Amino acid sequence: MVDVCLQSTEREEKKDIPEFYEKLIRKIKAPVMVDTTDAAAIEMALTYCQGKSIINSINLEDGEEKFEKVVPIAHDYGAALVVGCIDEDPVQAQAFTREKKAGDCAAVVRATDEKI
Repeated sequence: MVDVCLQSTEREEKKDIPEFYEKLIRKIKAPVMVDTTDAAAIEMALTYCQGKSIINSINLEDGEEKFEKVVPIAHDYGAALVVGCIDEDPVQAQAFTREKKAGDCAAVVRATDEKI
């Protein structure tokens, strides 16, 4: 698997995607992990990928808003999702306990089921 992150404050990710992915896809046969938080960039990158891809990563840090954009894209392109156990909790967003991780995962499953 090749993990590709073109997101940078110093560059225009969506301008970099076509040139980079056209070269990448000609040179590799491994699955691609699209590593960005921008839904439009995710979809653009997936148009270049052959076979199954992976989207890295989404979480519930901003609520279900990102799910509403990314899950249908993943579904349309048959891409897998890497999901972090992070939620909107202003005190402790990152899940460290078994109970918090299970709760975050259950919320992710509910949110994902609603978007497909």
